[in-house]
Amino acid sequence: MRPSISFAIAAAAACASLCALSTPATAATRPVKAEDLFALRTVSSATMSHDGSRIAYVVTKMDGPKDTYLTDIWVADVATGHTWQLTQGDSDADPAWSPDDKWLAFDSGRKEKSQVYRISLGGGEAQRLTDLPNEIL
Repeated sequence: MRPSISFAIAAAAACASLCALSTPATAATRPVKAEDLFALRTVSSATMSHDGSRIAYVVTKMDGPKDTYLTDIWVADVATGHTWQLTQGDSDADPAWSPDDKWLAFDSGRKEKSQVYRISLGGGEAQRLTDLPNEIL
């Protein structure tokens, strides 16, 4: 059984660390501008590793010049609160842990159509696992 309290604490820590990254410590009071939206990050699709030690989640941000949303997968260590960006594919989503918690599978639109990839928790280049004629939904 996965510890739900640890999950909630780690998810809150991950959200807090992302907010800290996007908010200056000495922000001046001023009206909100449209460009401020580009600094916002949202967190979704959090999933805990089988051993309960890490949480993988998706961070979404806006790309104004491209008029699109960019999504990457991040990982949080439950014990330390340390977070790191695992993927940099711009359209990575739906992380799922391997049974041994050493890999994450995810879908990505890296090659025009969405396919399933995997990446080691140590980082490195993602490996494509599928080559289907249609996109993964």
